[in-house]
Amino acid sequence: MKLSEINLRDPFILAENGTYYMYGTRRGPLTKVIPWTGLDVYTSKDLINWSEPRECFTRPDGFWADRDFFAPEVHRYKGSYYMFASFRSETRLRCSQILRSDSPIV
Repeated sequence: MKLSEINLRDPFILAENGTYYMYGTRRGPLTKVIPWTGLDVYTSKDLINWSEPRECFTRPDGFWADRDFFAPEVHRYKGSYYMFASFRSETRLRCSQILRSDSPIV
């Protein structure tokens, strides 16, 4: 898909080994107030043509936040990937969380 076809908020791009990973907040309908519960990643080799979105964070059972997943950034450090993002729940105000993965995709 072309960059102009992507509907994503708060984009962040990680360049790694000839591949670009673009992370962001999945955007829903502009006319609805929704809880924004998804973070997506797209991949590209040229910054023009992009993959279909893949969910890069799925809320695990027991995770403290249940809404407003926003503004992910991913950085590689000592062989792992760290996602910095903000989250919220009905009982907590917006907070930042650091998530770790062995892959830039999930």
